[in-house]
Amino acid sequence: GILLGICLQLHYISLFLAVIVAVSLFLMNWNRNGKPKFLQLGTYYLQIFVGFLIGFSPFLAFEVRHGFPNFKTIFGFITNDTVQKSYETYHLFYEPIADVFFRLFARLVYAFPTPNQYFHLPSINLQIFGLLIIILAVAAIVALVRHKNKQAVIILSVWLVLGVLLFGLYKKPIYDYYLVFLFPLPFLLMGHLIAKISELKKKKFRYGIILSIILFGCIFMYNLWNMPFRNEPNKQKEQVKKIVAFVITKTDKKPFNFALLSEANSDHAYKYYFEILGHKPVMIDIPTRDPKRTTVTDQLFVVCEDPKCVPQGHPLFEIAGFGSAVSHQNWQLPAVKVYKLVHE
Repeated sequence: GILLGICLQLHYISLFLAVIVAVSLFLMNWNRNGKPKFLQLGTYYLQIFVGFLIGFSPFLAFEVRHGFPNFKTIFGFITNDTVQKSYETYHLFYEPIADVFFRLFARLVYAFPTPNQYFHLPSINLQIFGLLIIILAVAAIVALVRHKNKQAVIILSVWLVLGVLLFGLYKKPIYDYYLVFLFPLPFLLMGHLIAKISELKKKKFRYGIILSIILFGCIFMYNLWNMPFRNEPNKQKEQVKKIVAFVITKTDKKPFNFALLSEANSDHAYKYYFEILGHKPVMIDIPTRDPKRTTVTDQLFVVCEDPKCVPQGHPLFEIAGFGSAVSHQNWQLPAVKVYKLVHE
């Protein structure tokens, strides 16, 4: 419970872990006693909840002290239709499930290429590699189900099934670090599969040991060869700082509004550096709070991380709230394109 409270502070996606803990504990109790013992379960759940409050207490203390800013943001995120509809990546329930299941094994265990690397590789190679990964993943699941320790089977099965299925409720971009609560799982399953393969034998010849060594060696060497440290880093933090510094030079030291157009990224890093460098943009407020439009300046700078973006007429509030505008200037930087919009 304490660790669960800490996990939830690291990322809200750890709520999935709370569901996994509750369900696996119920099924383990059922398996152990032949039927659910609800009084015993209630005691377990209460103990976990108390531990959770202890682990979560720093976050709760912060919220109480500062007027519940995170809770308000979460509530607004859930209830705001514009946010829900504007950034959907998945439209069908099974789409994120299939994506997460594949990436859980492919990206973590087998260093499968990221989408931006696909065009460097023959598609047939990717398809064969992907099929091989799915076969090994299914084999690992079959090996787990056949394990004699049913408590271990319950824990790992619920962890995998619910951990993947719950992503079906999430429609927005899923980054690899969202799977952090699942990180140990594919390694445990693959380790168990390799151990089972090593036990294979025909008469007295234990050929399984040779197969397991080959499989482990191939996975190990492939990951070693594809270490991210072998690639040049993109230095995103430094990029953002340079982009912000460039925008500041184009403001003529006058008030300005700012917007970011990106497929998935947020503007928090940009706002951070604007404030650190002493040129905080004016945030456009809603008309009911700002009927005289005092928060709308004479210039709007738009950073386009999406190469196909068109700022004029975009429905993003930071752009739509600026009003009717034309592109006054634009600059192509190494990673983005910057537009300066002015009123018509």
